[in-house]
Amino acid sequence: MKNRFHLDVLLTALCVACGLWLLSLVALKVDFLNPFVQSLRDFEMTDVIFSKLNPTDLADTNIVIVNIGNLSRPDIAKEIERIQAQHPKVIGLDAFFMKEKTPELDSPLVAAIAASRDNIILASRLRYNDSTETFDSCLRSHPKFSAATGFANVVTEEAQGHKTIRSFSPKETAGSIVEKSFAVAIANKYDSISTSRFIGRGNSLEHINFRGNYQHFYTFDAAECLDTSTNLSVMNGKIVLLGFMGESLSQLTLEDIFFTPLNPRPAGRTLPDMYGVVVHANIISMILKSEYINSFPDWLELVLNVLLAYIGIWAFSYIYVHRQNWFDSITVALQLLIPLTILFIQFYSFDQFRFKFSMPLAICAIAITADGIEIYHEILKNWIFRTKEHKEKSNDEQ
Repeated sequence: MKNRFHLDVLLTALCVACGLWLLSLVALKVDFLNPFVQSLRDFEMTDVIFSKLNPTDLADTNIVIVNIGNLSRPDIAKEIERIQAQHPKVIGLDAFFMKEKTPELDSPLVAAIAASRDNIILASRLRYNDSTETFDSCLRSHPKFSAATGFANVVTEEAQGHKTIRSFSPKETAGSIVEKSFAVAIANKYDSISTSRFIGRGNSLEHINFRGNYQHFYTFDAAECLDTSTNLSVMNGKIVLLGFMGESLSQLTLEDIFFTPLNPRPAGRTLPDMYGVVVHANIISMILKSEYINSFPDWLELVLNVLLAYIGIWAFSYIYVHRQNWFDSITVALQLLIPLTILFIQFYSFDQFRFKFSMPLAICAIAITADGIEIYHEILKNWIFRTKEHKEKSNDEQ
């Protein structure tokens, strides 16, 4: 009898697995569901914490962000000179100067970068080869703009198709070159010990512990930085990041801007919310404060999902066998209580400990387990029993 029960649980689990597979096919094939499915794919429960519960104070007073807008090269040079006069510890310039222009336009910037060579990091860009599915080269500004570099493109699966940026790659190999990310290179220049601790985690992708948008950092618009009456003393000893944040901060521009979990609309996002240079600022802050987001390895998370789903199927099957009169009432309550408990633990562990895990497989399995049990016991099991009985009767007649 005991062996029969465990066999029933196993076969019910197979029914539930088939049900999940069919539901996934329906969601992919039915056109009117596609926008809804795509929206859910780009949503994580932890986004709610970032978008609704994020603190409103300054994210990191050690980082200053300066907008370069659409400034000319000579004006960017003036910004660098004004910033350098405040003795920042590191300057990060998130911009590319791939081609030469006239000496009048290039010479001031060449001189400003050369004078700052000891503490400036320039942006590079990794070039992806679709045929080999690897990065085959690292593109840098023209050689006349020579300084240390870090790749500024956000290397993450989510970066494709305007999806939400949640993680980044600390370093990548491009051909024979090993290049640190722009944020990691800047953090290493500022605090090599904290950065070594971060790199020592050995993760190929790291979740970004977002601290806030540009309003939560010390920020200067392009015109402010160039205005000689503006007090820039806050930059002393700090990290100063220069990058594009629209022609001015008052005008949102859909260039070098990304969706992030800080978006005020966690699901069904319409407009991106964070410029690339601000994403780098958040990464740098996370590294220097050693406030990482941790998670289970992918294989362990899958095992936990399957295990929890199977335990749920076992428990529901036990109720069906031993408390059949109460089955509907108890399972409805459990189908509500178990997912809510899982979601609460997810929220709490992320909010309090920045530990991230996801249990979509387990939650979906539990949601259809009661139906799976009834389909198995009332349809499939009876069909199997009748088929077996028919075969035995046929054998007896022979």
